[in-house]
Amino acid sequence: PIVHDGKFELIRTYFKKNLNSVAVPMTYVFDQQGRLYRSHRGVPMDKKRRPDPRGVLGEDIELLLARS
Repeated sequence: PIVHDGKFELIRTYFKKNLNSVAVPMTYVFDQQGRLYRSHRGVPMDKKRRPDPRGVLGEDIELLLARS
């Protein structure tokens, strides 16, 4: 599922009410057991440090699907 946390309730819970390390956007990828697999702060970057959210998130998803 995709969650939009417009009131920052989930973020405050995760960061224990300390929002100093929050970036926009923040993306979390969870595995099928609900465990955090990877987090991305800011726009996901490829290995050459170029913005590539589609490629980076696609790679995360492909790796998780291969595990199932």
